[in-house]
Amino acid sequence: MNVSLDFLSQIPRVIREMMAIVQEPMDKRRELRGQFFDSEIAPAHEAMTAINTDYMESFSELLSRLNSKDNLIRTIELLKKRRLVMLINRKDREAFAIALADVKKGGHLKQRELVALIEYEKAIFGYLHQASPADARVTWYTAFIDWFEFLVGTGDSPFDCHYASIETSRPPAEIVRDAYAAAIQYDIPEAWKDYSAAYQKLRITLKR
Repeated sequence: MNVSLDFLSQIPRVIREMMAIVQEPMDKRRELRGQFFDSEIAPAHEAMTAINTDYMESFSELLSRLNSKDNLIRTIELLKKRRLVMLINRKDREAFAIALADVKKGGHLKQRELVALIEYEKAIFGYLHQASPADARVTWYTAFIDWFEFLVGTGDSPFDCHYASIETSRPPAEIVRDAYAAAIQYDIPEAWKDYSAAYQKLRITLKR
């Protein structure tokens, strides 16, 4: 499944739109925030649902590959795919931080709609952080992928050895495997629960 994180780049615009809505008279405000939910939040939630499905499927496949130690080319593809997720949303997190600073500076966090929206956006990034389990747990994930691919290219096993530029007590492949196992069992379900709670709170706030 191919899913898109393009909606993340729209977060600063979405926040600005909400800042404008909360300044409207109450009747107009109620109408606009319902329209805002339908046009901005509902599609984002649909994308997040697809992303969650994609992550769980690809994580499960990657863990299976790391356990079985077969189809190493596909294993490399999956490792790089997960790294790409982390790189893609880094600039969006920075843009969100700038937009949040503007909200705080303008004193708009007194408005419940904006509070719920900010909590929702934070939950999205919290989820994506947990969706990069190796990045969340180690600082050498990029070097790990490079070494893994290099060893596969030379015909050596990348699984039971230590890598020259990575200092670990256990083979790095074991640590990465355990990170993805923990993500499937605990991290992603917990992050999705937090995301879902923030989404439901925002939905109730905007549709009431």
